[in-house]
Amino acid sequence: EVPPSRRAEDYRLYLFPLQFEPDEQATIFIRAKTRTIFFLPLLMMQEDAFEHFDEQTNISYGVGFGILLAMMLYNLSLYIFIRERAYLLYSIYVSSIILYELALTGIGQRYLWGDWGWLRANSYSLIAELSFLMAVLFGREFLQLRRYGGWYLQLNNFMAVYWMIAVVANIAGWYWIIIYTVNPMALISCVIGVATTVALWRKGNRSARYFTVAWFFVIGSTFVVVLMMQGIIPFSVMTENMQMTGFCIELLLLSFALAERINRERERRERAQQESLAIMQQLDQERGEKLAAQSRALEIQQRHTEELELRVLDRTAELRSEEHTSELQSLRHLV
Repeated sequence: EVPPSRRAEDYRLYLFPLQFEPDEQATIFIRAKTRTIFFLPLLMMQEDAFEHFDEQTNISYGVGFGILLAMMLYNLSLYIFIRERAYLLYSIYVSSIILYELALTGIGQRYLWGDWGWLRANSYSLIAELSFLMAVLFGREFLQLRRYGGWYLQLNNFMAVYWMIAVVANIAGWYWIIIYTVNPMALISCVIGVATTVALWRKGNRSARYFTVAWFFVIGSTFVVVLMMQGIIPFSVMTENMQMTGFCIELLLLSFALAERINRERERRERAQQESLAIMQQLDQERGEKLAAQSRALEIQQRHTEELELRVLDRTAELRSEEHTSELQSLRHLV
């Protein structure tokens, strides 16, 4: 390992100045040793070309990290105010991507963890595994896979368990697990993610439609980067930096999709509340009509009772009158 204090330049990447005479031929030997996945592209440039390349690279990194940080802070603030779990997972996912890009570009090593040997040696693979894990957990929440169950949830559980094991293996030093399984599982995770979102899209999941379009960019760029790291396609500046662009586009689209999903769920809850209120009003109306009918029935019954009592009183009066008449007639006969 070459710590920053021993480098020829105080720079975010390993930088070694070389001087050659005109028409000089030289052989350069570079020895790199690592226990985990180590991304080590080699570039040779003239000083002027390097300064121009570094300036353009720093501008692109500034724009990219600015977008990622803005997305993370914006959605974290939304979680604080509305307490929606999806926003929290989204913010953590964006944070893992920021850390991943910091490790990939060397900026994290230059400005954050510096000469911390273990993290310098393991930061890239560890943070990449954390990024996949958070993508899996966020996808589970965003697509509401628990509601669907079946192979959607089973494959998601499988990927979550694997990436948890990969993170633990990296921390514990079980590097053979990482070396032999991480890159193939990264490709498999991309394929499973696409298959899941497309299948849910066909089932009418509107969130899956937005998720598929958003993840098309990052999955495609990640697929290219993994193939590049496997040596299947050559390394180039474009293949190195395209993943940052893919992440920015993906996260912007996912942020819009997440806001649309939250608004849709809020509208659904409002419609449910309105329907519940309408049902309650209908029940109140029916209850009022029933009480009014009972009141009318009581009035009719009371009126019938009063009429019956009047008839009884009239009949009683008639009987008494007949009795008095009979008594008077009896008295007359006696006289």
